Amino acid sequence: MPTVTTKTKVWITPYCGLGPEDLKAGRVNGLTYHNLAGDQIPEGWVLAGEAEITVHLVDAKTLVANKIESLREEAKAVRAEATARVTRIEGQINDLLALSFDGKAGAA
Repeated sequence: MPTVTTKTKVWITPYCGLGPEDLKAGRVNGLTYHNLAGDQIPEGWVLAGEAEITVHLVDAKTLVANKIESLREEAKAVRAEATARVTRIEGQINDLLALSFDGKAGAA
C-alpha cells in the first residue's frame, strides 16, 4: 500500500457549519482540503490554513473493486430514477385515457 504525503490548503465552506471557535477547539471534521487559488475559489469559501496530509492508498485491485461498486450504485440510482419517470409518464397516460373515456365502450 503506497503512502503519499502532500501539502494542501484548508477551507471552511458555507456548508460545513464550522467557525473560528470550532477550529480553536481542534474540531476539523467538515473542513475541505483542496489547492484552489485565485478565481477557482468558490463564493463563500474561507481559507483556514494549510495542512500536511498523509494518504495511505489502497492497492490497484481494491481500487478497481471500489470503482466497480461505485458504478453499480450509480447504475442503481439511474435505474430508480428512470423507473420513477416511467411511472409518472404512465400515470399521465392513464389520466388522459380516463378523461377521454365516454362510458359507451363495451356497453352492448
